[in-house]
Amino acid sequence: MMAKWYEKDKCGKYVVRRLPILSWLPRYRPAWILQDALAGITVGLTAVPQGIAYGIVAGLNPEYGLYAAFMASFIYIIFGSCENITIGPTAIMATMVQPLVAKYGVDMAILIAFLKGCIIALLGILHLGFLLDFISLPVITGFTSAAAINIASSQFKSLLGIPGRAESFLDALIAIFKHLDQIRYQDTLLGIGTIVVLVLIKNIPGRRTGTTLQKIGWLLGLSRNALVVIVGTVMAYIFSTNGLNPFTLTGTMGQGLPPIAPPPFSTTFQNQTYNFLEMTTAMGTTLFTIPIVSTIEHIAIAKAFGN
Repeated sequence: MMAKWYEKDKCGKYVVRRLPILSWLPRYRPAWILQDALAGITVGLTAVPQGIAYGIVAGLNPEYGLYAAFMASFIYIIFGSCENITIGPTAIMATMVQPLVAKYGVDMAILIAFLKGCIIALLGILHLGFLLDFISLPVITGFTSAAAINIASSQFKSLLGIPGRAESFLDALIAIFKHLDQIRYQDTLLGIGTIVVLVLIKNIPGRRTGTTLQKIGWLLGLSRNALVVIVGTVMAYIFSTNGLNPFTLTGTMGQGLPPIAPPPFSTTFQNQTYNFLEMTTAMGTTLFTIPIVSTIEHIAIAKAFGN
């Protein structure tokens, strides 16, 4: 009925194209609920530590990473056209925002996220998305690779249990050699062990349809991120309730949701007030590169699954 409605009516066809939920929801089968629930739980448990980590990488409190990890999903379920994409913060976005947060405070991250959304929406309204096709692939690949190296290096200290954060690749390496006496073997074992377990489980042979062992292997591979998060959390909780703290924990996070309010068009940070013009000027080219890189990231993921 839905298909006939928008196939016969041009206006209806346009509405369905702009609101993809009207296309896939009538075709949704109840038999898919169990598998979708499993996928949702797996992705959700992966997004929790991922969001916390990205919040820290951006120089924000961990809860900001969680806010960014789930709020956009409520909008994407209506307007999203690719069911294989998880919407939320990314490592590259966190890295690009971090210098602004360090210099101007949290409000800068909130405002640039709002302006980024406005720019992307404007590009969509004006049908200017084709301009992204002219961005050189080697440039994006080089930028992404450099960002990945920088982000990975910034986690070296955390992996070894050394307090503080590193601002660059060389800074991270120098900091490690300067603080070898502060390396915590418990954190190191847990971090490296987690990486090893993830790699091993990823290579377990399995199939979605097959023997019982193949299905178990497929299920383990699918839920490996959630499994290590759950096991690590349970271990930390057991130690903590017994008065032991062998691992460095994330710490206390803000509880509840932030109040609903318009984005900050002015801010005060370290006893200095900045108006909207000063904030946008401070963003510089980052204001325009963030929406471009973010869009390319999601397009790349959509194309990968589309193929």
